[in-house]
Amino acid sequence: MAWATSICRNLGQVTSRCLNASKSSVNVTLPLKVRFSSSMCVGSLPSFSTTLASNKISLITDQNRIRFAQISNKHFHTTNHCQDLMEFFDAKENWNKDTIKCGRPWRLEELRIKGNQDLHKLWYVLLKERNALMTMEAEYKRQCELMPSPERLFKVDESMQNILLVVTERNEALSQLETGKSILPQERMVRNFMGLKYKRKMKEYAIPWFINRRYRLMHAPYPKGLSKYFKLYYEKMRLKQERDEYARQRRVKRLKELFPHAEIEE
Repeated sequence: MAWATSICRNLGQVTSRCLNASKSSVNVTLPLKVRFSSSMCVGSLPSFSTTLASNKISLITDQNRIRFAQISNKHFHTTNHCQDLMEFFDAKENWNKDTIKCGRPWRLEELRIKGNQDLHKLWYVLLKERNALMTMEAEYKRQCELMPSPERLFKVDESMQNILLVVTERNEALSQLETGKSILPQERMVRNFMGLKYKRKMKEYAIPWFINRRYRLMHAPYPKGLSKYFKLYYEKMRLKQERDEYARQRRVKRLKELFPHAEIEE
């Protein structure tokens, strides 16, 4: 333990010399070959650092770099604290109004660039807004009155559906990266009792399909004579989809002519 006592005695001498020194640097020789560095900042004491190279310690003090402990007050902001049932109602300034200005729903492009924490916060903001709107809708129905701007509820629902879609996309990408498998339910093409194809999601059942009476009834073998009508049926469905798409485009075009400054998604 003699070497430890020697180090403590020498460090005490170095510290006392450093405090009384007026020069910018002091060189002191120690009998030990130790290499370390330390820094001090206590009250009004000058900060210094020590470095040993072979047998010498170079103590560098700088009176102009004295650091003091600074105490800073951190403030935070919260929303209005309210725990009564008025949290389930719309703002009072919106009562007894014919129309209420509101924005558009959140788009997928805007939600995809947000982090998971932001999506989590936004989900609960929309959930609270939906609860308030549903409460106001029930209250207006009870009083046999029209709810002002009922489209707000549809916009909130659309935003929440978009958030769920974005979260599903991220979970799917993570599963594909880690396991190479999809988390979405698998689909396969099956034929019903009329021989028409449709996609059916695969899931677990309590009993297998070949002893399931309901499944066998809805997916019974179809007559082979119906095969020549399949092409006609698929052609009819394709023409119906084309007519619906053309009608939708005409409706969007008419809305743009009536409301040129509105944001209408095609």
